[in-house]
Amino acid sequence: MVVRAGDGRAPVGVLVDEVREILRLDRKLVDPVPPLLAREPEFEDLDGIARVDGGRRLVSVLSAERLFRHGAALGAEGDGAGNGEGIAMEPARAADGAAEEERFVVFRLAGAEYGLPVAVVREVLRRPDHVTPLPNAPDFVTGVLTLRGEVLPLIDQRRLLHLPALDAGAGVAERGRVVAVGRQGADAARVGLLVDGLSGLLTVAAERIGPAPAVSAAQRRLIRRVATLDTAGGAARLILLMDADGLLDMDRLADLHGPALPASPV
Repeated sequence: MVVRAGDGRAPVGVLVDEVREILRLDRKLVDPVPPLLAREPEFEDLDGIARVDGGRRLVSVLSAERLFRHGAALGAEGDGAGNGEGIAMEPARAADGAAEEERFVVFRLAGAEYGLPVAVVREVLRRPDHVTPLPNAPDFVTGVLTLRGEVLPLIDQRRLLHLPALDAGAGVAERGRVVAVGRQGADAARVGLLVDGLSGLLTVAAERIGPAPAVSAAQRRLIRRVATLDTAGGAARLILLMDADGLLDMDRLADLHGPALPASPV
């Protein structure tokens, strides 16, 4: 099924089990999602609930904007290659070739926001119910999962960054996402990053991006920059920008995951 999300975006193919019928309904027959359900992760992509056949049948109405925010449809703004992985975005450039702004996929982790360049994010998936354990793997690797026939190591970002473990009663795990990261090319390394949730795509002006404080060598190699944005309330919104190459080097990650190393000299 081919869907267009609007705003001039390229059409995107959506894989479904079957198409049963095409419904044309009066907007008055589409009710908002009840607030009690709207808070649950499995209903977050719904735009409403339609009453069909005089109310005897209910049909969930998906929001294309919110649905595509999570997965390969992010690639609708990418290279248009149509391979399901076309999420690469070139930063806007001035006439002299200098980058004026950059685009990031922003995700949440332990109450903070982190960003990765759009060009290295292949896909964003819902957290799988089960992953296959990988013997003798570092403890921050929770196992492996299969994505389109490719096996990816799944990295628990909380463990990797020495953040507090997720409270089992917090319910965040049900809304967790896996950010599939990798460079272009058949031999390029790819990993899946387990995060708490996805904030979405964000365009950041170059002047709002600066170097991150050097607290340790491990932090310096994984988080080199930080974006500082203004909010409506006047408080600064900080987004820690992660280094993709550091995340894709598994041997280096294993070395960095040990006790915190002293800060590198500036």
